[in-house]
Amino acid sequence: MTEALAERALDSLRNLEQLRNTEPTQTIAVLAEAKVSYFATIEAYRRLGIAPADYLGPIWANNLERHLVPNIRQCQSVEQAIAYLNDKAFYDFSCGEPYLTPSLSWRLDFLASRYGCAVDELPAELCESPFVLQKHCKRLGSRLISSDFLNRLAWVCRLERTLAFPEQPFTILEVGGGFGALARVFRLVYPQSRHVVVDIPESLFFQHAFLKGSFPDARHQYISGADEVVDESADFVYVPNCFAGVLKEREFFLAVNTNSFGEMPEAASSRWLDLIERETRTENIFFLNRFLNRITQPMLETRHGHSSWSFMLGEGWAIHEWEVDPDYERCPYFQTTLTRNLHIVASRGTLGEAGMQALKARGDNIRLEDWSLRPGWDDFKFKAGADYPPLMSRADLELTPDLTKTGTLYALWSLMRLTRDPQWFAMLIGYLDYLNGQQAEVFFEEIPTLMQMRALLPQP
Repeated sequence: MTEALAERALDSLRNLEQLRNTEPTQTIAVLAEAKVSYFATIEAYRRLGIAPADYLGPIWANNLERHLVPNIRQCQSVEQAIAYLNDKAFYDFSCGEPYLTPSLSWRLDFLASRYGCAVDELPAELCESPFVLQKHCKRLGSRLISSDFLNRLAWVCRLERTLAFPEQPFTILEVGGGFGALARVFRLVYPQSRHVVVDIPESLFFQHAFLKGSFPDARHQYISGADEVVDESADFVYVPNCFAGVLKEREFFLAVNTNSFGEMPEAASSRWLDLIERETRTENIFFLNRFLNRITQPMLETRHGHSSWSFMLGEGWAIHEWEVDPDYERCPYFQTTLTRNLHIVASRGTLGEAGMQALKARGDNIRLEDWSLRPGWDDFKFKAGADYPPLMSRADLELTPDLTKTGTLYALWSLMRLTRDPQWFAMLIGYLDYLNGQQAEVFFEEIPTLMQMRALLPQP
């Protein structure tokens, strides 16, 4: 298979030669370099005996075969490569009309009201990329914007409320960088930032082409082997997933993963958490990934193990922000068709003895919450263990659960994660069942994951 891919690469490069008279030379050179790097990586993987099945789940294995690899082979410009991804909703949150105009209006209002960010007053260069599919963009004056660009800008604005970004050069590690859209926004907002992107070779191809095309004057390095040394002065470093060992002991101000841990098998997400937590000196994390999405029993075949990422987060993090369905994802246009996600911002640190005691006391109080005791009325007497929840009650359909750090869900998640005590697994499973309306046909995909994790714990 790899030999065929290599031959296809040569065909693609021959096609590029034919375009030199019609496309800007610089763009062609960027695309050619990205293709050469990609196919060289595939060949290196072949020599090492590494196949996509070693690190991909069924969803992304299918995506590679049907979309990513054909796009890499056939694209003849950076714009064409990125536009294909945008049109198929890969890696982004963009949309066309009739959703585009109201979505932009909602996001512009949200940025202004929530973060005091008036987009029309920002520096002119802070805009959407011209490489992005144009039918997903509009002009705000002379500024090109899209729903995806404004959404990522909101992520950065929210991070600024919690983390003190250095004025001196700092480095961001992004695991699973899409096509490079977030790295581009970070670089525009923080020109002193440097970026290391780790991903599967197919995704890395798009990041390489997009970011080098966006910042042609920056220093770019593509890691071609496990023994290559990372250039400390590079502005952008592209690391194929199986060469991530080159990053050991490196310092990062921030590690980011958005919308990919929840698409990985457990072994893959565990690998990246190890890289961030143990193999590198990473100060802060920002994760935004699937959480509390409902599935049916047949869907477990492809989703098995993909929902465990948050439960594997180590105890050495002080959680600053934890929110399911964060505010910037509540746009009523197009966004509701996408996954529900958990937003986490944390820094190195621990809860401490006093904090742990307070958390356990909170757990003791949770046992007395109505969903746990299941109280009700019987002959005008209030008692536990009733048929709960009754109709015509708040609990019959919980519309306003607290899904932030102050809520029951966070407390149970923290107790489970920090103690690994079976009782908190059971409590968390019970609470998720309550939030789901105690339905059997559809359920939160975390429930079977937690049940499996609990079964593997040492039994008292």
